[in-house]
Amino acid sequence: MEVNEVSNEFVEEKKPKQKIMIVPIILGIMAGISISIGIVSIGQSKNVLLQSFGQVVNDVSEVLKANDSEFREKLISSDKLTINGDVKLESEFGNYSLNYSYSDDKKDKKNFIDLDFLVNDQQLIGGNILSSNDKIYFKLKKFMDIYYYSANEYKSYAELMDTKSIDYSKITDVIIKDIKNNIDKKDIVSEQSSIKVDTKEIKVTKLTYSVTEEKLNKIALAILEDFKSEDVLNELVKVYSKSRTDLIKEIDEMIKSIKESKNSTDVLFDYNVYYKGLNKILKYEIASKDETFGFSKNEDIKQIDFSSKDGEGINIKFKGKDLNYTIDGEIINGDSKISVNGDFLKTEENTKINISLTDGKESYSLNGTIKVLDKESGKTNSLFTLKNNDTDLLKITMNTNVNFKANIDDSVLAGAKDYSQITDEEMAQIQTRIMSDPTISLFIQSLFGGFNSTQGELNSDMNAF
Repeated sequence: MEVNEVSNEFVEEKKPKQKIMIVPIILGIMAGISISIGIVSIGQSKNVLLQSFGQVVNDVSEVLKANDSEFREKLISSDKLTINGDVKLESEFGNYSLNYSYSDDKKDKKNFIDLDFLVNDQQLIGGNILSSNDKIYFKLKKFMDIYYYSANEYKSYAELMDTKSIDYSKITDVIIKDIKNNIDKKDIVSEQSSIKVDTKEIKVTKLTYSVTEEKLNKIALAILEDFKSEDVLNELVKVYSKSRTDLIKEIDEMIKSIKESKNSTDVLFDYNVYYKGLNKILKYEIASKDETFGFSKNEDIKQIDFSSKDGEGINIKFKGKDLNYTIDGEIINGDSKISVNGDFLKTEENTKINISLTDGKESYSLNGTIKVLDKESGKTNSLFTLKNNDTDLLKITMNTNVNFKANIDDSVLAGAKDYSQITDEEMAQIQTRIMSDPTISLFIQSLFGGFNSTQGELNSDMNAF
């Protein structure tokens, strides 16, 4: 059932998912809530309020689906793969590079990561991580003579990246059910109001549900108890890569903490929903006594609003769809106002990002392009430039390349040692090598010198590389 569909019944009660900390439960509560709720009695305030949670989920899902691709599916389904790449940053403070390689062999249950971080083309630090035989092995280049290891369960690239294997509906169904059962419709206030979306003033009905610690804890307890059910726990194990025993222990600790809290009836914040007609939701908003955050949506226009009692505010509009947007708005800080303009344009071959900020005196701009050079191999090249007026502040380039092979040599693990058995002498030797390394010494000097030196001195230190 679609979230915005009118229905005469709530969805069947099922069982839910996650393992969370208390306050996220409210947002996960208010974002997780209703992937299939619908409206029971048309126009009934409780159902419109619940429906708004589902709309949040749908909006997030739209963005995630827009990022899906055939190549991503190819990566996830492959038995072997190697991803190579580099990230380079050029700035007045120096040039920095990160070179990386990730290989995964699903059949042999091995993966390998190679990392090198360089400053002005000199290696600052590098390392290797190899997962094999339910152990994770690691070694710092230049500083460790052998690999050290600790227990770790192998996770393939697919297991790390493929969220489709997790049935999130089992989690959201529980959250929906428990919120539905623990929100009293007499606590929802309805009034006529109006909102502005883009340049349009629209008459709407405003619903307000005041959230207190007592109400929040009541909902949270119900959700946490349901999280221990068989179906939901199975999904939580996948999400958090923890054992059922550990998850139940953590959930019980959270339940105990909630039961011991004061359960204040003071209002933490108001959750407001603005809709027109029978149930077309245009805006949802969280408002405390100090700050208000809102998100509105009408046709191809999405708008984010934030304001605080201190005079700070943000109003940003996104016009467009399918990850092709123009951006327009402003950021307010007291008497100062910064205009924000830009666009985000995505095609099969390229993604372009242009954002500019100006207060009338100073202007900053971020311009970027992500190019797909070869769809079959996932070869991409990206360039981002940050400017102040017409002066380049920093430039970032990124390159990636994928091949569907993996040659992971675990013979390098000969002589590997359990990290828990490392001796004081070995640790002292590693520390001495790190602190006596000339590249690291100069890097540390430049960092600490930068706090007390002029810009010229800092540049001088960095140029010593």
